[in-house]
Amino acid sequence: MSITFGGLATGLDTDAIVKELMGIERLPVKRLENDKSYYNSRLKAFSELDGKLQEFLAKAEAIDTSAELNSASVNSSTEDYLSATASGTADVGSYQVTVVDLAQQQKDVSQGYADKTSASFGTGSLSLTVGGESSSITIDAENNSLDGIAEAINDADLGVQATIINDGTENPYRLILTGESVSDSFSLDSSGLSGGTDANPAMTNTQVGQQAHLFRNLSMPTMVLLTILPSKSQLIGEMIRLSVR
Repeated sequence: MSITFGGLATGLDTDAIVKELMGIERLPVKRLENDKSYYNSRLKAFSELDGKLQEFLAKAEAIDTSAELNSASVNSSTEDYLSATASGTADVGSYQVTVVDLAQQQKDVSQGYADKTSASFGTGSLSLTVGGESSSITIDAENNSLDGIAEAINDADLGVQATIINDGTENPYRLILTGESVSDSFSLDSSGLSGGTDANPAMTNTQVGQQAHLFRNLSMPTMVLLTILPSKSQLIGEMIRLSVR
């Protein structure tokens, strides 16, 4: 326990004097704290200004040539099916586009099987050719069922998606292969499997992969880029009007 004798001999309030002196000693510290807050505020303001200037610079650089400054805009009668962009050299005018074919992926289907989980296929390897490049997929005692073959094809990640459907017939389970790209055709060769009780999958093409096809007005400038968006089949034959200005 501490004992103090403030002002015992002089009658002065020494405690109050000490506190005042300590307050005076802390004045420079308070000034530094105030300065720190002030400069932090200025730093934040300059950072925000720099960000806005950088944003302005990026927008200015996007129009720093005459072609960019005079770039044309395209308005379409529908934006649900078709997107269009035009370069700065595209001629102003109104044009028409007709969609002839939509893009679609290749789709192949196998014969039907009674069971999709039975290890009834031979072992060895499947050869999957995508876009002219062949790859080998191993089928062994761990995955020689229809489900196992589909999973092995998907795990190979070669640009073909495998699924199993049940069509409700006597042998309902079928392997369906669907291309992930409309540009690359594919084929599956199962002759590398041997020793099973079920026939090797024989794939039949049910849908040919193809790019979308457009019929464009011959007067339309080639500087207008057209892109068909994923849509419904009712788009085929529809006439779309474009205005370049």
